[in-house]
Amino acid sequence: MEVFQVLEHGSLRIGLQPGAQRLSEAEVLRLEQVAADYPGLCRFERSQVTFAQFAGLICLGERMLEILPKVGSEPTSTETCRGILLRLLRISGALPTPLADAASQSLRSMPLLDLFISAYFDELARLARGGLMQRYVGDEQDLRVLRGQLDVRRQVGRLANRGDQLACRFDELSQDHACNRFLKKALRSLRPLLRAQVLSRRWVELMQVFDAVDDSGLSLQSWRDPPRDRSTRRYEPALQWAGWILRLLSPSLRGGDSAAPALLFDMNRLFEQAVGVQLRQTLAPSGLQLGTQDGGRHLAEVRRGDLLHPAYALRPDLVLRRGGAVVAIGDTKWKRLATGKGAFDLPARADAYQLFAYASAYRCSELALIYPTVAASQPQSPLELRLPVVDGRRVRLRVLFADVGDDLLPLLGSLGETLWHPAPPARAAVQLG
Repeated sequence: MEVFQVLEHGSLRIGLQPGAQRLSEAEVLRLEQVAADYPGLCRFERSQVTFAQFAGLICLGERMLEILPKVGSEPTSTETCRGILLRLLRISGALPTPLADAASQSLRSMPLLDLFISAYFDELARLARGGLMQRYVGDEQDLRVLRGQLDVRRQVGRLANRGDQLACRFDELSQDHACNRFLKKALRSLRPLLRAQVLSRRWVELMQVFDAVDDSGLSLQSWRDPPRDRSTRRYEPALQWAGWILRLLSPSLRGGDSAAPALLFDMNRLFEQAVGVQLRQTLAPSGLQLGTQDGGRHLAEVRRGDLLHPAYALRPDLVLRRGGAVVAIGDTKWKRLATGKGAFDLPARADAYQLFAYASAYRCSELALIYPTVAASQPQSPLELRLPVVDGRRVRLRVLFADVGDDLLPLLGSLGETLWHPAPPARAAVQLG
């Protein structure tokens, strides 16, 4: 299967025949069906398709499309973009198992499809080293010596004239059960996609491990997640990888419970999760508690008679508390800081309004907007916006940048000693209101 790439915010033209940077009409129809399950995935125009917000893989039939994130407006190599995605996946814990040394040059040069296949193979090899799980499976056989229980109905029926045969019904330990069938089905489905010789060799070795497992009755159209219990806990990462692979390779977009054939990550959500993980570790020694997707508060109340009804629910991405009291609120934005007309860039008007609404509802004067950057190629200047007074205190909105080119995802751009982290002195200030 051919794998081709497009960067986030990039476009592919539409033509009669597929090409390196061109989608066929049949592929566009398939992409439209995938986009129905992922709002914001792309924008369809008369002669091209423009991608945004999501990164990952989409199966377009004979070809696999790899969408990679892009940070900033400067040209960026495919390897760098892939490294950013792998780094955020590792930090956020979005993968069933982290990829070892996710930002290494060797991994960044491999297509996502090969990376995910290799990770699945690693999990199957780990299970094989510990021995595949066995379960008692019911069986019926006609034997010369009684084993288990005698099936009287079968004995007096089909075997009535066979004095040398006993209709036995018994349970025996077997590797041929739902979980292993599920794993083997995903393993078998990968065979046409293997291009690297090392992956082909590993595939043969793993198929031998599952030799006693019969997956022939499990079709890609009708697969189900196998039952999970305490005994399958060590199988959990492999089962998640198998589920992803089967969804990615599902031949039918609308085949019952089958999801669209894609493995995609919402970059807004992924960036938020990664920043949250790193901030929680950084702020732990200070006694601050970090909450994510904090809900329960509203901007307004609607009066109807004697009753008040909440309106405009608020859910900030990051809320810092000390002893239960809110001391700072932040929102992550997976996009570029808007280009300003003056000597500095400003957050989008809607983003500033959104943060001020948080300040009003939470009675909080310390705010932050966090954008992605690659500090090595995109140096950022500190920026602070002074907003109107709330609850007797001047509200400060800091513009911060998470360096997605660094494994520690450090925050850059704060002004002096702050709740978020110590930083260099101020270089710019803007007055609003």
